[in-house]
Amino acid sequence: MHEDHSKEQYFFDAPTVAKLASFVRQYERPVLLCCPMVGRKLHEDGIDVPTLDLDERFSDLPGFVRYDVYRPSALPRGWVKPDLLLIDPPFFKVRPDQLFHAVRHLTGDWSTPLMVASNPTRAPAFVGTFTLFGLRPTGYRPTYVTVPNGVGIEFLGANIPQDKLAILTA
Repeated sequence: MHEDHSKEQYFFDAPTVAKLASFVRQYERPVLLCCPMVGRKLHEDGIDVPTLDLDERFSDLPGFVRYDVYRPSALPRGWVKPDLLLIDPPFFKVRPDQLFHAVRHLTGDWSTPLMVASNPTRAPAFVGTFTLFGLRPTGYRPTYVTVPNGVGIEFLGANIPQDKLAILTA
């Protein structure tokens, strides 16, 4: 499947997808936001999780929910607060306050564990906007199919126990 760069869609490479899927498996009610390839991998492994994205090419996933971070809408019927929200947002199109609004809509509080991919130039804005969540660098740097590794994308985390993060740095 090709990436849609016009929508700032960049897919993780296979090793990153596998590592993130292992990380997500540690949770009972994870939700994936803007990282459908992780949802695809989990589905292939027999685990279906809510996968929120605009890309209808992933609508075959049992957990697919069409979701627009720019205009958060009503939550699906039977929505249960996640115990992890893994996010790989569009790096430049979505403003930190827009993403914050979407995350707050999905979580309902400040204690939900979050993992948000960020490029280094936007990290301070995300950390500042998500102050109530307490985002901080995790040290985990995912790799992408077409994004050069030198860009320095890193996951920022909040409310993630160190023992759960260990799977990403192993």
